[in-house]
Amino acid sequence: MSKPMINTARLDEFFQAYARELDVSREKNPLDYLPNVDNPTIVARMRASVEKSGGFGSVNKDSPTFRRTCKALGIKHTYKAMDEYIHVKQ
Repeated sequence: MSKPMINTARLDEFFQAYARELDVSREKNPLDYLPNVDNPTIVARMRASVEKSGGFGSVNKDSPTFRRTCKALGIKHTYKAMDEYIHVKQ
């Protein structure tokens, strides 16, 4: 069975929201992040992981950043909901 196609517009929306929430996380808890890795790098790596695997199963969704991203997008904080958000509707 093939993987569902990713809707790049929805993926863009997700990672734009994720980038905003990552800014909040770094501002609130700067010591939780490596100072030599900037937010665009983190977002790009996370997005590449999702694109390569075809969904969010390869990432740790249990960060406050992912929780707030899902809330901002109006979706449940589950792998299934995040995957459904970014996949092309058939």
